[in-house]
Amino acid sequence: MDWSNTKAWAWGGYYSRFFVNVKGREPGGIVEPDAYGEVLEALRSELKSLKGPLGEQWRNIAVTPQEVYPKAEGDAPDMMVYFDNLSWRAAGTLGWPSYYLSENDRTR
Repeated sequence: MDWSNTKAWAWGGYYSRFFVNVKGREPGGIVEPDAYGEVLEALRSELKSLKGPLGEQWRNIAVTPQEVYPKAEGDAPDMMVYFDNLSWRAAGTLGWPSYYLSENDRTR
């Protein structure tokens, strides 16, 4: 990862956990704290507009933990994303030739 050019990053899984690379919070943070909300909302908009591998419309849900849970503890993500009503999930690995994996990303 080139942290000096990374505004946000994510962990894959059942739902994707997105983190904004905030200066002062993350070791290589580049997003100024006062720009956090703007970056988060731009990310939400982009994620909600993602389409499937054939250009099909997806129903993506992008929420902050605070919008869903009364209390967020530990290392809560900045945003949680569910792709196409959980028909697809975010990969937990890097280095695939496509953004879309038709199989589990734990096997190659």
